[in-house]
Amino acid sequence: VVYGVPSPLIGKIESKITSAKNNPTKKVISFTKGKVAVTHYKVITSWANNMFSLIECELDTGRTHQIRVHMQYKKTPII
Repeated sequence: VVYGVPSPLIGKIESKITSAKNNPTKKVISFTKGKVAVTHYKVITSWANNMFSLIECELDTGRTHQIRVHMQYKKTPII
């Protein structure tokens, strides 16, 4: 379950994930370094005037915190 509704409703997120500069335990998206991560997602349903969405994710890779990082990148953080 995420806050908001990802746009588009079905999609693929492909990015590099690396550790944050100031906090090595926090994972973030990087455009220059890191390991490639690929997540396919689709919205199953949304409710409360699109305040929340149930999404399904299929991972091509298995990076640490991959789903959390990718959903945050889409501006729909996991709740």
